[in-house]
Order: sequence, then structure tokens, then C-alpha cells
Amino acid sequence: MITKKIKLVIFDVDGTILDTERPYVESCMKVLKDWGYHDITREPFYRCMGLNKVAYEEKMQKILGSEFPFRAFRTKAHEEEDIYYQSHPLKKMPGVDETFAFLKENSIPMAIATSRYREKSDHNLAKVGLLDSYDFSICGDEIINSKPDPEIFLKAAKHFNTDPSEAVVIEDSSNGLKAAINGGFRCILVPHVAILSDDDKAKAFRVVKKLDDIVDVICEVNGLCRK
Repeated sequence: MITKKIKLVIFDVDGTILDTERPYVESCMKVLKDWGYHDITREPFYRCMGLNKVAYEEKMQKILGSEFPFRAFRTKAHEEEDIYYQSHPLKKMPGVDETFAFLKENSIPMAIATSRYREKSDHNLAKVGLLDSYDFSICGDEIINSKPDPEIFLKAAKHFNTDPSEAVVIEDSSNGLKAAINGGFRCILVPHVAILSDDDKAKAFRVVKKLDDIVDVICEVNGLCRK
């Protein structure tokens, strides 16, 4: 079977481009502890990585119970997250700059497809100097169906008039991987803190240790040389 060349790279953001997932989950755990909820672990939060706000609320409400004041909790968790970033820099994941530079040098378009809503996504990407580094972006408040539905990736590919089989999605979460596969995309996994099963890793096109390792994959598929 001939592997099609990669004509478009679609990036998830949280946990893939930006190191935001662990600080957010720790903010959630602090709120739960302050409110007296000591039996809830980090696991459900890590399993929800990749979902947009609506899907995240629906899933967590089932886990925490219908009586749990989830919206008040989410607001408080974001407040704690903001406090964290007052004394800690928002960080890019290792290899972001090298990866983006390679794609630009080789004229391979880049898209952002994040479950975060537009305002917060643009704020975070601007904060680390990446807001103007890609060709297109689509956010969680601009779609109807959350990952693992492929809508967000399909809309990104449609913008470039690119068939999903000629694009690759870069993800860190199981929900993102499933969305990519459901849409007919190849998916390169860059594991971080989101929970991934052995089955997830087996279904990925490739699994790499850090973001700029995808450069080697693209070179292999497209017949390019890494400088």
C-alpha cells in the first residue's frame, strides 16, 4: 500500500502545542480539595482531554453526579488556573518552534484545531508568540460536535480543499485520536498526560516522544531531508 504524501498538518493545542493540561487538572484538584471532595482522582479529568466545553461538562456531570455544582466548579478551577499563571509562565511543548519552522520551510500548510473556545485559545497562543504562526484555526465554539466526532478536523481540511487521507493530525489524547481516525485522517500521537490505551497507540499512524519527532515522520513519508 502506497502511503500518500502529507499535504496538511493539523495540530491539537492543549497538551500538544501548549503545556496547559497538567496545570488545569491541578487547579481542578485544588478546588475539589478546598470544597471537601477528597475521593475524586485526576483520572476522569485526563480521560476528558480533547473534549470541548459542552461535552466535557456532560461527561464530568455524569461522573460527579447531577447534584454537583459543575459550572461553579469549572469557573473556580479557571480562577485557580489564572492564579497559577500569574507566577508561572505559559509554556510551549518541546519542539514546537522547530516543527513549525520545518513546515514553513517546506511549504506544508498548518492548521490549529482545538476544543478550547476561540477567545481563550487565541489568548494563549498569542501569549507564547504563536498566534500568527499557522495558516488557519478552528475552535471548540465554532463546531457542533466535540471530539471524538471528526467535525473539527474535517472543517480544517475542507478549508484547504485537502482530502483527509492527505493530511495528518497531531494529537495527545484518546478523544483526539478517535476523531482523526473517524474522519479518515492519519494521526501521530505525542503522549503527554492524557490517558492513552495500548489500543490507542496501536491505531495511531505513529507514536513519537516529542513534537519535533514528527519532522522525521513527514520526511519519511514525503521524501524530504531534515536539515
